[in-house]
Amino acid sequence: MARPGRNTSAASRPGIRHERLAGWGRIAPSNCELWQPTSLPEVGNGLRSVGPHGVIGRGCGRSYGDVSTNDEGRVIEMTALNNI
Repeated sequence: MARPGRNTSAASRPGIRHERLAGWGRIAPSNCELWQPTSLPEVGNGLRSVGPHGVIGRGCGRSYGDVSTNDEGRVIEMTALNNI
């Protein structure tokens, strides 16, 4: 779900969209910048532009209590990087 009042156009931040994320049990939802890179070089390049709230990696989002969310920060959705 996009956050109202935020510029979510692809031209402003390619590949990054604003999402409200929570874990499997829907505990502690957070508003995050969600980014899904498709290659390791893309991850490296994206880490250079992280803001003051940092970045965290996220898998399938199926954790009950220790979810990978980063309120107002960037979350790297790692599911596209599932093989070597």
